[in-house]
Amino acid sequence: MPSFHFQKPLVLRKSNPIEVKNENDEHVGTIEKISSRISFQNNHPLYSYSNDETKKELATLTIEIGWLGEDGSSVVYHNIQPSFDISLKEITSSDHSLHIRGLKQDHRIDIIQPEAKGTIKILLDHTDICHIAIDKSLSGSAVTIEYQENEILPPAFFLLSFFIVRLIKEEF
Repeated sequence: MPSFHFQKPLVLRKSNPIEVKNENDEHVGTIEKISSRISFQNNHPLYSYSNDETKKELATLTIEIGWLGEDGSSVVYHNIQPSFDISLKEITSSDHSLHIRGLKQDHRIDIIQPEAKGTIKILLDHTDICHIAIDKSLSGSAVTIEYQENEILPPAFFLLSFFIVRLIKEEF
């Protein structure tokens, strides 16, 4: 199963990019705070054997108020290629400790945390496709993201989901 991992920052700062590694412990890119967004940039194409550094931005997160006529504020995931946006909002009436929902075309995306400080799960059309865990036994805190590849959501979405949860918890 493909995965990403990185050291969980206490605070995400503009001058302090986060190094992202894959399941083979290879450096695949960085997460950076740039102006009013959080950006994931890869050093070389994911799943490529090329070592050429391209530093291409794959996706960003922004906080938006009244996104496309919606009420209230939301976190918006912006995919660069192919270009699409997903608006994500917290579901306050849920039985879970945290429940965030978004839609991509006809597909429902749920990010849930059944118990406070527990594993975060991503469901696509009610199917569990990703787990995000925070391991505090290592030096600092390590975030591990394991996901199933699919045609609806790119790997960058799963990687930035940790920050979607963080923005919803801390900003709203």
